[in-house]
Amino acid sequence: SMCSLVNHPKKFTLKGVLQTLVGILVFVIIFCVVSEICRDKSGDRYILTPEQTSEQQIEVIFAGSSHMNNAAYPLMLWEKYGITSYNHAQSGQILPVSYYACKDAIELYHPKVLALDVYMLYHAKKTGNITWMHQSFDRMSFSNRLQGILDLIPREQWKEFLVPLTLYHARWESLLERDFTFDKSALDVNRGCSMNFTHATDITGLTLQIADASEKIEPPEIAVEYLTRIAELCQETGTELLLVALPYFTSDEVAETTHNMSKDQAYFNWVADFAAEYGANYINYFHIVDEIGFNWYEHLFNYSHMNYWGGCVITEHLGEYLHTHYDLEDYRDDPLYENWNEDLERFHQSIENSLQKAADAQ
Repeated sequence: SMCSLVNHPKKFTLKGVLQTLVGILVFVIIFCVVSEICRDKSGDRYILTPEQTSEQQIEVIFAGSSHMNNAAYPLMLWEKYGITSYNHAQSGQILPVSYYACKDAIELYHPKVLALDVYMLYHAKKTGNITWMHQSFDRMSFSNRLQGILDLIPREQWKEFLVPLTLYHARWESLLERDFTFDKSALDVNRGCSMNFTHATDITGLTLQIADASEKIEPPEIAVEYLTRIAELCQETGTELLLVALPYFTSDEVAETTHNMSKDQAYFNWVADFAAEYGANYINYFHIVDEIGFNWYEHLFNYSHMNYWGGCVITEHLGEYLHTHYDLEDYRDDPLYENWNEDLERFHQSIENSLQKAADAQ
């Protein structure tokens, strides 16, 4: 009867509470494991994780878009100078996303230098390509991920960023072995960078347009806001900021580009004043291409990105610049970093194989 229900309230026994807690814990564990299996891992090789470095110090972090990802080769810097670095740059990473990615990297690794590519200054919005934003956000620490999602992601997409499982259940059909292996020890020997062994065909016969250094235009407001936030973050954390404009074939003749490139170089010229204001160093490669031996037709694999040979030219100059302008340790003889020397051998082997394949394909 109703009375008996009222007279005998359900007792909370210790056993019942424990069973409930265990049930919740098991659910959370299963949820996390399934989320991890279903997460899209195509961007993982660009992201440094704490398991990969353990006690090691990463002195330089490269950040920004695919322009930087294809241009700076950490193991070449290691070989020549013993500099420890990681290429944390990712495809299409707009400056608002770079701010959170840099914040995450600085908190985790406390690098001495953050080298940021300024290509995406043309992008006037807080949101970019959602797939690429996932690649950047899905691996961040929870607090930076949450702040970044609430700040940059449209509300209707919060769910797929906060509960990735809602997005990735569709991946069940396309899971690969790497989705189950969780092999953190097999750190990509490239230390995050990408290499391409072909030459650009989309710029043949086109005219390059280089703007005079005096031509300056302030970039879109959102881009400037987040570049400023990155500069202030570096000041607050005692991280040296090095801004970099990497060369790409700026020409209005290039077919189907991502955006109108006519103002890009004037934006990069504006950065010189910005860098001076924040006490940051700045390399605008458009103005030193001849000096460093950069060849527009030999050193790109498409109008926008370095090929392997272009990356070697840029990395050589960046290495010399970093070595000269910053107080960086040489860790080559430190036993704690022996795996860098081992990886260097594998790195050379993989380049040799790729060069052979490229030669065979000709």
